[in-house]
Amino acid sequence: MQCGDDVTISSSMRSWNLFPPSDLSFSPPMPTHRGGTAPPETASTIDYMLERLEPGEEGSAIGAEALFADYTSWCVSNGRKALASTTFIEEFDRSRIHHGLSNIRKLGNRYSV
Repeated sequence: MQCGDDVTISSSMRSWNLFPPSDLSFSPPMPTHRGGTAPPETASTIDYMLERLEPGEEGSAIGAEALFADYTSWCVSNGRKALASTTFIEEFDRSRIHHGLSNIRKLGNRYSV
């Protein structure tokens, strides 16, 4: 995959489009600790959602495992520490409810638009 290319995560039913990172998120300066190096910042789900998700075609869906796999890849490429799988899903669910993303619906362990 080259920078700037659209990526699609496919499911058995439909697909969701994941788009390449952009300058949409703000990362505050990371504090340093003894020794002068900064520990990796834990990545927020809302930053991930803003940078990587966009709706695919109507009725498209993605499994929680595929979503988490893309999140961990995003974390690595941004030098951030990933949340644990269950914590990520809990935070993803909380973010879609509290940040007005009700168009993302949860159906078992899958998400659809």
